[in-house]
Amino acid sequence: MSKDGSLEATLFCDKWRLVRVLGAGGMGTVYEASHRNGKRVAIKILHPELRSNEQARARFEREGMIANRLNHPQVPSVLDDGQTPAGDAFLVMDLLHGETLESRSKACRLSLSEIQRVALAVLDVLASAHDKGIVHRDIKPSNVFLSSDGSVKVLDFGVARMHEGSADQDSVALSRGGIALGTPSFMAPEQARGHWDQVDARTDIWNVGALMFALLTGRNVHDGKTSNELMILSATSPAPPVAAIRPELPAALARVVDRALSFHAELRWPDARSMHGAIQALQLEATREESATDEGSLRAIELSTPSTTSDQLSAVVEVRLKPRRAGLFSLAATIVLSSIVVAWVSSREDVKGATPQGDRFHASNAGTLPAAPPASAPSAESGAAARSAPLGPPSAQPPVAVDTAQTARVPRFLQRHAVALEAPLSPARAASAVPSEPPTSIPAASPPDAWLERQK
Repeated sequence: MSKDGSLEATLFCDKWRLVRVLGAGGMGTVYEASHRNGKRVAIKILHPELRSNEQARARFEREGMIANRLNHPQVPSVLDDGQTPAGDAFLVMDLLHGETLESRSKACRLSLSEIQRVALAVLDVLASAHDKGIVHRDIKPSNVFLSSDGSVKVLDFGVARMHEGSADQDSVALSRGGIALGTPSFMAPEQARGHWDQVDARTDIWNVGALMFALLTGRNVHDGKTSNELMILSATSPAPPVAAIRPELPAALARVVDRALSFHAELRWPDARSMHGAIQALQLEATREESATDEGSLRAIELSTPSTTSDQLSAVVEVRLKPRRAGLFSLAATIVLSSIVVAWVSSREDVKGATPQGDRFHASNAGTLPAAPPASAPSAESGAAARSAPLGPPSAQPPVAVDTAQTARVPRFLQRHAVALEAPLSPARAASAVPSEPPTSIPAASPPDAWLERQK
């Protein structure tokens, strides 16, 4: 790399070729580089102005040791370290594909579930770091990386503190050397005041609260125009409640963030796992409520609208039953009508016999049999007179037995013909109707023509 900071076409340390700048922090600049064997990595180079600062140089080199000591899948590994012939210290790290949380949040506002997912990932890394006595002290959007595979990485342990005998003295020496241990917009009160003996895991908790506050509200915890103003506000002023800026946010989520941003460390979440559990509980509750809402909506739809299968089945049954219903109705009507006719026919008392002279007869509902005609055949005049004579008064006619219950059920046209069929013959008409010689076959009884004319 040239003195003005531009990338050279030559190899870096005879094996790395710098490709482009990925980002810059308080202690160094990160480049994308490729090895002579084709491997692509990220190389972090200490700022040239810190080259002569022994404390800064020692902390820079110790960053690789801390990252590898943590050995967490969400923390990039340091593959190599060293210095150039010019004395520039550098670290070789895994190359990540994706974007920083800062870039993503500037492009679009993250959803609540996405913010919670990021916070859980960061807290998981911090819980592991705190177990090993490591405090990050610089959690901010530019130090959180969203990989293209969906994972969340925590970057830059350059200002991390390890609980060792010389840790506090190291922090004081770095601050005196002009190195800001943290970012003013995301500094906890004790960090902004420079009380390094009070900086512990709860300082990182405040940093995570400030990270979530910025993602939820779109602004920093304190609104200062300069870095000095921001540090003064952080050191002297409590953080505003999240609900004061975004009252529509879930109250439970706002309480989690407000507790993390408590001005006094003892009022914050006691450790990263406690805050992690609280956010995880919020996610589970949101999932249950969403499931209940979906089930309620589905139940309402089921109650208001029949299922498609039921509709189709009902339609098919209706279509198939319509012709069957018509056929069954016709069949039932035919059976009823036939039953009525059979009952009427069976109610008739058919009488068959023969006269004393040997003449056969067939009468329906026979009452008093007609008187036997004289032995000799009647003359033409008497026969004509008999045919022209009236049927006689009603009193002379035998009564017709009619079943009113059956008649009421017989159609009108059948009733008319039933009367015609059941009307008895007068003696004269019977005498003229009986043949002198018995027929070879008995004809069916038929009403006289004159009687039919009168019926018309």
